Amino acid sequence: YTAPDRASVAAVTVDGNTTDVTEKIYYGHQTMPVTPTNPGTPGEPINPKGDVTYPDGVAKDDLTATVKRTINYVDENGNKVNGAPDGTSSYVQTAEFTRTAIVDKVTGKILGYDTNNDGKVDTESEDRAWMPIEKTLDAVKSADPSSVGYDNVDIANVSSLVVTAGEGDTTVTVTYSNNQVSGTIKYIDDTTGVELDSDNLPSGKVGSKINYTTADKIKSYEDQGYELVSNDFTDGSQVYEKVGNDFVVHLKHKTQTITPNDPNQVTPGQPINPNDPNSPVYPTDADRNNLVKNATQTIHYVGAGDHTPVDNTVTQKDAFTRTVTIDKVTGKVLSTSDWEGTKTFNTVDTPFVDGYHADKKTAGGLTATPDNPDVEETVTYAPNGKLVPVDPNGTPIPGADTPTYPTDPNDPTKVVPNEPIPDVPGYTPVDPSPVTPTDPGKDTPVPYVQVVTGTIKYVDDTTGKTLSSSDLPSGKVGSKINYTTADKI
Repeated sequence: YTAPDRASVAAVTVDGNTTDVTEKIYYGHQTMPVTPTNPGTPGEPINPKGDVTYPDGVAKDDLTATVKRTINYVDENGNKVNGAPDGTSSYVQTAEFTRTAIVDKVTGKILGYDTNNDGKVDTESEDRAWMPIEKTLDAVKSADPSSVGYDNVDIANVSSLVVTAGEGDTTVTVTYSNNQVSGTIKYIDDTTGVELDSDNLPSGKVGSKINYTTADKIKSYEDQGYELVSNDFTDGSQVYEKVGNDFVVHLKHKTQTITPNDPNQVTPGQPINPNDPNSPVYPTDADRNNLVKNATQTIHYVGAGDHTPVDNTVTQKDAFTRTVTIDKVTGKVLSTSDWEGTKTFNTVDTPFVDGYHADKKTAGGLTATPDNPDVEETVTYAPNGKLVPVDPNGTPIPGADTPTYPTDPNDPTKVVPNEPIPDVPGYTPVDPSPVTPTDPGKDTPVPYVQVVTGTIKYVDDTTGKTLSSSDLPSGKVGSKINYTTADKI
């Protein structure tokens, strides 16, 4: 409350005739201004020691009002355009209003509103309490169309706007537009540098989508053996720009490397691109037989007459391979790789031919190369030598057996060692030991001496009668006869 209207009541003298007198002392209600900078909180006590609380309508939001105008900048398709003074596509203007409420501190009621900043109620109307009474939102100039890539703008200058508190927010849309533009799209063969095709794009306004697709044409070229390198046109979302509506699709020739082990073997004369009715065909160089080379190892056997073994030939199929790379657009051969691979064959035991010896125990094990795919080796047989009985003069004994050295079955380059010497009737060997030839192809002379026998007769010359006869012991020619006639004579 405020202080009383009187500080005291004056004294009065009364007697029996004095009538009753009533004196009234008046206390006023204190008031307080509530502002946006010093608002109240509804429901909280106004007086620290009292139970009166702030009423509704004194919070900060109740004492301030904002009116906004939003200016949006778009093109004909609703796409945002940065046409606002701050370089954005949406520009917001704001007008703010405030008011001061006068609250009765005894009752907690709002008595009215102060519009003169004197702490007194000037109006009880909420709508007329706002300060200032009105505000002006400034005019806003739209960006020049050419500066944002357009030809036209429907509102070059958004006018100023007078607003008062309590008005609703407003929105202004500024639309930029363009005249019709056109463009081209080219399809370039990067492999040859040739322009394959060129299309004029349908005309349209800047910002509108271009009604064109490259997908079908690219697919057609892919069917012809091309592959896509790059495409600066985006199907379905490409829009017209103020400038720069010429696009390029780059393609190149696909290549195919054909290997002998390709699971999908190609056939010369077969179309390279099955989906292209005018497809080139695979060249003869792509035939598998042109990409593989066999290797052979042949061992020839000679020298054993009718007993000579047949040649031993081993073939390794596809020992060497190479690849061929073709241009899928033209069908031409671009390159053929070098032959790859080596082949080392196994060794082969030399066949046994009795009576002949070979110059190699094993043959083969040769290495074939792409430059020398057919390798050969020759095994030569020669007749084995003989054991030749000879007399002391080194002359072969007529009629004597001359056995040929038998070939060693475990090593056809050798003959069997320790061969027994032959029996020669009427002769005896100088050395009866078995013979091991030093050279399987040369005869070995075996010296013999002649063995003879004889008789001795005792004859009576007077009568001509043989008195007795004895066989002499056999012996070598030239050796002494182990016999004496002395005793008998």
